[in-house]
This record gives sequence, structure tokens and C-alpha cells, in this order.
Amino acid sequence: MLPMIDLRIEHLPRQIGIGQPFPIRVEIRNPGHQSIFVVPESTTFQDRRSPICQLEMRRVGDKTWINVSRHPDCGNTDPINLRDFQELAPGKKMMVTGDFYWSPQLQESLKAHPGDYEIRFIYNTSAPIGEWIGGPIPEPQHTDREQEILPRFTLVPKGIFQSRPVRVRFVAG
Repeated sequence: MLPMIDLRIEHLPRQIGIGQPFPIRVEIRNPGHQSIFVVPESTTFQDRRSPICQLEMRRVGDKTWINVSRHPDCGNTDPINLRDFQELAPGKKMMVTGDFYWSPQLQESLKAHPGDYEIRFIYNTSAPIGEWIGGPIPEPQHTDREQEILPRFTLVPKGIFQSRPVRVRFVAG
């Protein structure tokens, strides 16, 4: 059985202006005793190819988490390659870096309800191998790509992993 992974949001500002861009840096750490492979957040269309990386938030005191990751309208993605799989030795960590992009709906919602929120990062590796390929890639290339990445795919911990929540104050302006 593969070890799990630990996720931690790093260096998030404690106060963020609604609509202002801010970086998201998430540390992925291998707490196990054997090397694993991870695929950092896709630079293209994070919800269209596994693994799925998303940001969720909720107002402090609320029970329901809301996915606030911005999703594209296009259904195509860059196909996954062997170089996308990063080896992570036992006890080592790497950063997943990106910027948060505001949707107009989220901006309007927060303008009406500024205040204290919790943010967490979700890293979902539970999809079957076919959903990791991206594309679309026609056959037989799709099957060939599956066979090419299979050895590394089997060394990716599978599950839905989440960071501990980080508290942030959203302010108008």
C-alpha cells in the first residue's frame, strides 16, 4: 500500500482585497517510507484532467465548503506526459504554485458578505487512469499513452486529500 500525502497551504496573506489576485502555494509532503509520484496542479484546465486540484472556502462558522476554483468552458486539455509525474522521496516535499483567479460571481458574493473565511486545498487522485490522460487523444495513441504512464501512475497515492483550513479575512476594496 502506498503512503498518503500531507498538504499544507503556505504563505497565504491573512487579509485579501476582494477581486485582488493572490498566490496559492501548497506544499505536498511524502510522510511515507518509499518514493511516490505526484502530479502538480495542471497549468491547463485543472478540473478536466486528473489529478484534480481545487480550492474550497466557507465563511467561519458555516459547515458547507464551496468549490471556488475557476473552471474553463473548453473541454480539451494538454495530454499528460511522463515528465508531469514528479518523484517525491520519503520525507521530502514540493510546492504546487499557482494564482487564484476570481470569478465574477464569487466577487459579487464576497462584496455582499466580506469577513472571515476558511480556505482549504483539495488534491483528488482517485480517478481511474483513463481520466489522467487528457486530450482528447485518438486511439491507438490514447491506449499507448496509458501504457506509457502506467508504471508511474501506480506509484501515485490514490484518494481525496485535503489541507488543513487556513483563516483569511476578505475585505472590500
